[in-house]
Amino acid sequence: MRKLILAFTLVILLMLGACTGSNDDTPTIQSVKTELTIDSELTSESVLPTNIDGIEIAWQSSRDNTLTTEFEIVQGLIDLNVTITAVLTYEDSVTTKIFNVVILRSSGADNTIINNAIDSLSFEDYEIIRNITLPDTVDGVSVTWTSNDEIHLSVTGEVTRPDKDESDAIVILTASFSYNELVIEEEYTFTITASITSVVFESYYSGVEELVGEALKAFLHNLIDDHTMRTYSQVSEDLKITDLDPNNSNNIILLYSGASIDKNYRCSTSCPSDSWNKEHVWPQSIGSFNTNDAPGTDLHALRPTYVPINSARANKDFDNGGAEIFFNSIATGSYTDLDSFEPRDEVKGDVARMIFYMAVRYEGDDGYADLEIDEIVGDGAPTIGILSVLLQWHIDDPVDDFELNRNNAIYAIQNNRNPFIDHPEFVEYIWGTN
Repeated sequence: MRKLILAFTLVILLMLGACTGSNDDTPTIQSVKTELTIDSELTSESVLPTNIDGIEIAWQSSRDNTLTTEFEIVQGLIDLNVTITAVLTYEDSVTTKIFNVVILRSSGADNTIINNAIDSLSFEDYEIIRNITLPDTVDGVSVTWTSNDEIHLSVTGEVTRPDKDESDAIVILTASFSYNELVIEEEYTFTITASITSVVFESYYSGVEELVGEALKAFLHNLIDDHTMRTYSQVSEDLKITDLDPNNSNNIILLYSGASIDKNYRCSTSCPSDSWNKEHVWPQSIGSFNTNDAPGTDLHALRPTYVPINSARANKDFDNGGAEIFFNSIATGSYTDLDSFEPRDEVKGDVARMIFYMAVRYEGDDGYADLEIDEIVGDGAPTIGILSVLLQWHIDDPVDDFELNRNNAIYAIQNNRNPFIDHPEFVEYIWGTN
């Protein structure tokens, strides 16, 4: 009987031991957690374990797009410090383990970075007449330039147009994009159009040869003064001719916005905001003239503009900067602040050459003020600024077809020309260092 009781007791103890062992899974998860390790630097070749001794392991990353749903490592363009969390699960028991690692940049990262930079670099126009900006960095990638024709397009983006009797110049710029040790080259082809054919009467400028500085300025003044003066009413009609849209004979082109609008939709008895009126590029108040005077009706310094933009210009000097002007929620490319105005890039040179004309045409010897250009903003009549800015605009925005045709049209009306359109080099000879 005693033996039977001992045997029964032994069976009970064995059964209890078995039950205890099957329910105690915590030490199993804890032991796997303790032994679980991964490399401190991970790549796409790294393998994150998903099951160890029946313990399921899921993985989480502190950064998006670094871990797939299959727990594969995704390398990017740069090394990333990432917190990787292992989630260990067995039946109802869950525990975690955190690893601070570096996901190394992909082996093709440099190539990808450079190609992204190449894709992001483009130019507004590849048929050009004015200087262009050639960046030395694009999205953190260094760029150096070479040109197969430094005469017509330099590595600094300076454009020199072929003469009017020469063919357009085809120039290939090669950009070397470099990042770390990798360099990739990309070619950009530009057409530098030849100078426009102009009706410049050689006899008109006869005697100008070899003149510079004040002597040249005096010669040109005597050449262009005493023009045929128009009335203020007449010039309203004249602008419909001088500023005619070459692509639409019913429209004119507005100076500060570039908009093409009905040439007859002019501010007169009423002035809707989308109508046009006459802009004195050299303002009356800082030129000491009115609309009955020659300076106030001189077509070389009158242009059509939207009424609100004319008001925004007011009598401000010219300079860079300010807030962009919007018209009907459309950016005009012109800017203004409290004391200056910056026209859109396409007419910066036009504006500069109109100011240069006025400073030469009106020298104070015909009853009107001696108009001068200086380096000061807002110093009042009869000066306007800023000379250095206008000189740069003259370089950046060279004479184009529209400006030349306008000069010809004005010559037919008031019998004088803007010399700085016919001979842009005169600007340098008078106000520059050459």
